[in-house]
Amino acid sequence: MVMNMKTEKFYNQTDLQVYYYHNDKPIDIKTINYIDKLFVQSGFYKMIFWLSCDRIFEMKGKRINITDGALVLIPPKQSATFERTSNKLNNYLQITVSPLVFNDIIGDSDFLRAFDGKSIENMLFYPEKFKSETCYNLLKSLVEALDKHLGRVHIISKIFSIISELDVTVDEQNINVFKGSENLEVKVIAYIEKHFTEKISLDDICEKYFISTTTLNSILKHNKNMTAHQYINYLRATEANKLLKTTSYSKKNIASVCGFSDYSAFYRNFKKFIGEFPNRPNY
Repeated sequence: MVMNMKTEKFYNQTDLQVYYYHNDKPIDIKTINYIDKLFVQSGFYKMIFWLSCDRIFEMKGKRINITDGALVLIPPKQSATFERTSNKLNNYLQITVSPLVFNDIIGDSDFLRAFDGKSIENMLFYPEKFKSETCYNLLKSLVEALDKHLGRVHIISKIFSIISELDVTVDEQNINVFKGSENLEVKVIAYIEKHFTEKISLDDICEKYFISTTTLNSILKHNKNMTAHQYINYLRATEANKLLKTTSYSKKNIASVCGFSDYSAFYRNFKKFIGEFPNRPNY
């Protein structure tokens, strides 16, 4: 519920809703303790971009003061409260999207990772502070698109771009922990090269370095011209070829030692990366 604010409905469908809320004049607050609360609760993804505000953002029992330019991400089935603490003009854009929309258009839930922050701090951004083309600029372009009454597909496309950019900014923040993206890339590749014979998964790597699978694959594409999954199998096949030439292990044992889940995967990847079937050389 939004009190004392005007509502402009840009778009309203069952799976996508975009509203602009604003108050044109300061509210005459009679007492200092006056607080107007905005409650947000649904099974949809929500993006709330505060153009102007004096709110306290509360979620999961934690409270954070937010100021102009804040972008708050609210995942499905999560409740959030925004308390107004003065009579300052409040203006914000609220985008509500069904998870089904992203399944149909993106086909990859990785782009929604930005919404899945485990703490309230990970759901609050000030995107205008980021370099290059930020989600702040993308949000502005979305407003322009809505003003021009573009069709639903164009609007969804804009939101897709925003989510994609948010996914990048989340990773940029985590990259800073390692003092630069180059250092992060070295760490990720070194970890894979050390543990490729184990039951390693892409999720394990992403969780360890706080990155998405999109970023993980970008790192490997940039450095090894392969996806992360391909590079792991390449290392396993290369190691298997070495063991075939230097040991008397059976092929089945070699497949297991190198980390392949089964003999079929060993056989297939050996042929793919070594260029021949896994046979011992004839001396």
